[in-house]
Amino acid sequence: MLIKTGDNMGWVISIKFNLLFNKSVVATMSLLVSLWLCGSAAPQSASMETDSLYTINTAADLYAFAKQVNSGTSFEGKTVKLQQDIVLNDTAHWQHWDTLSQAPKLWEPIGTKQHPFKGVFDGQHHTVSGLFIHTGTEGMFQGLFGVIARATIKNTGVTASYIRGYDHVGAVVGYMKEGSILDGCFNSATVRANRSIAGGVVGRAEGTNVVVNCYNQGLVMGSRHVGGVIGCFQNGSLYNCYNKGEVKGRYENTGGIVGSVIAEYDANESRRDTLANCFNTGPIIGRDVVGGIVGYMALMGDGKRHRGTYVANCYSAGKLRSLYPMVVDGLVGLYSMNMDTADIDDTLANDEKIVIERYGDSCYWSQESCKIAKLDRPRFARYARSDQWRTLILNQTRKPDVMIGLSAQKMQAAAFIAALNRWVEKHGHLFKHWALDGLNENKGFPVFRKEERP
Repeated sequence: MLIKTGDNMGWVISIKFNLLFNKSVVATMSLLVSLWLCGSAAPQSASMETDSLYTINTAADLYAFAKQVNSGTSFEGKTVKLQQDIVLNDTAHWQHWDTLSQAPKLWEPIGTKQHPFKGVFDGQHHTVSGLFIHTGTEGMFQGLFGVIARATIKNTGVTASYIRGYDHVGAVVGYMKEGSILDGCFNSATVRANRSIAGGVVGRAEGTNVVVNCYNQGLVMGSRHVGGVIGCFQNGSLYNCYNKGEVKGRYENTGGIVGSVIAEYDANESRRDTLANCFNTGPIIGRDVVGGIVGYMALMGDGKRHRGTYVANCYSAGKLRSLYPMVVDGLVGLYSMNMDTADIDDTLANDEKIVIERYGDSCYWSQESCKIAKLDRPRFARYARSDQWRTLILNQTRKPDVMIGLSAQKMQAAAFIAALNRWVEKHGHLFKHWALDGLNENKGFPVFRKEERP
């Protein structure tokens, strides 16, 4: 909605004053009114729209914007700017909103599967707080944004909020697809999926998306595919991200950065997926398949070729806890295992860990963060019906050589930071440099340089 003030309104008010006052008084009053209406002291309009720009100043504006998108206005080709911090509900006791008898006003996410948001949303480093979502089985694609496609969301934070959906739940975006970008977004709210696919920032990213410079400091919960930053990540680039929040999966596939990574081979796709320059220092808890960076990693192929995923320069120092023993390393809970009997030979010939070693680079985990079990029988014994199966399944417990365990003391030292920065210098300006945790904000482990921190 565009609110305009100008000469017409000034003339109307001037005419009314002319009926009541003499000419000298009228002249003075008309000047003051014109200055009030048109000058720099005028209050900001509720929202402003031009052919390429839409601005949001109030909670009412944000509700109106969501309604427009969900009614079919995609905002493709437009930039939407958040002009100030937005508070949707009184944030007192927000951590307990799930149990209050009188719940705050519910939020309807921006963008649906039928009508996704397709524009650029620039939060300008502002936050949205007091966001409350509590749905039943109908609650797919929940967050500040529900579904985005070919869109960009940047410099936006969600704080002091409670977000509980059924599936595909993230504080900033529930489901992003079709080459969307998330840059400089963060969460410090509670995110919970009653079923699966929950991430602190994004629930699911599918279709060559880019997620960079994002972080989570809130509590994230779900059944499966639960990650500190993203619940499920399928093809694309993810770098300069971190998690400090607690991540809890009820069953399998729980990770500090991503719950599950799925990289599908595409004969027409020449680029490699990237998961690089990220860290986790939050506690990661699940029943099984728990990792400091990724819970479950699947590099899918066509039997002869695998999609190359570049995994590099990440570390995890958060405590890992699972009911079943961890059997690979402290970074990835389990590497993919093809259970199709016809593909056993191809799977053995194209072991995923060899693929990671071929395309990736060193990643690190704190040896104090978890204990790796050595098994005397296959990890999934129920599948070991032949020597081939036994070889395949036992192979899943061998860690890639580029996944390195170090003591916490070594990971807190200047030499470790220098090693991380050597990789950054080698690979270019896209990646953020590292620094000592001088303010003890990260348990003594490396942080991104302050001037570069997302």
